[in-house]
Amino acid sequence: MSYGRMLEEESRLSAEIEELLATAERLDAAEDERFGAAVRGDEIPAELRRREDRLAAIRAAKERSEAQQRRMDDERGRAPGQERPARGGRPYYS
Repeated sequence: MSYGRMLEEESRLSAEIEELLATAERLDAAEDERFGAAVRGDEIPAELRRREDRLAAIRAAKERSEAQQRRMDDERGRAPGQERPARGGRPYYS
């Protein structure tokens, strides 16, 4: 997965997780009203767990990619904020 795609997926999955959590809260409130607050039913839904696991994997991959870029920048003597050659590239991650 490219770095740009990781950023897109991170954003998309974060939004989906927020939506699923809001839905879960509404469902929980409805279940508390129907079954009473004493019934826990606090298992994490499988679809939320899958997305959270995927988001964690993407964030870890993104961090590895950023760390690798930092190492490469350090090896080349680049400093945070330093301009890159005209061909571009990722920003320096401090």
